Amino acid sequence: MDRFKNETLRVFGVLEIRLSGKYTGQAREYLAGSGSGKYSVADIGTWPWVKGWKMSGAFTDEDMKAFPHLLKYIDRIAERPAVKRGTGDAYDGEKSPDKFVGDKPK
Repeated sequence: MDRFKNETLRVFGVLEIRLSGKYTGQAREYLAGSGSGKYSVADIGTWPWVKGWKMSGAFTDEDMKAFPHLLKYIDRIAERPAVKRGTGDAYDGEKSPDKFVGDKPK
């Protein structure tokens, strides 16, 4: 578990540096593109992985204080209308069991 946690924290650090603009002098809203960035497949692929940090049980709020730009990024992506539609109650097997594919939640 320590190996997973340490590697994940390392990747969070890389994302924090990118989003903070540490080496460019300009904070970024998104991972790719010039300037503050542009929403892209990089964000579409990264956000689902980083948004679940709290659910993993491996990280505390204290751990995440080192990544303020990453936390803002997670919230910013979550507020996009298409992301809200794609992650809403319609895709929750307990709230919409008629749309759930696979084993039904108990």
